[in-house]
Amino acid sequence: AGMALGEEREALLQQHVVSVRIQTVRNLSGIAYLSTATDTERAKVHELLSDAFGQLEDEVEGTFELLQDLDPDLEEELESDGRLLTRPLASSLAAASGAARHWPHHRG
Repeated sequence: AGMALGEEREALLQQHVVSVRIQTVRNLSGIAYLSTATDTERAKVHELLSDAFGQLEDEVEGTFELLQDLDPDLEEELESDGRLLTRPLASSLAAASGAARHWPHHRG
């Protein structure tokens, strides 16, 4: 859905906002949240996402690659473009909650 900002707010955004990053997290029915998911559950999420992404077409078409299977050159390219999923820092809330367990298996 579109947002109506008004000309004044839009002008402020254009002047001050350099980039925006949006992160969403949700659970899939029957699969535990990431912080408590088993390796088997992560494999199921990988399977579901691979199937879903494989059905995308046109301007949203792409590939889903597992982190552990990435070619080093592609990994470097994705990292330099800011498109590579990176392991949460040990000091982060995500790592403390268990979200980095079994890294990088079943992540892409």
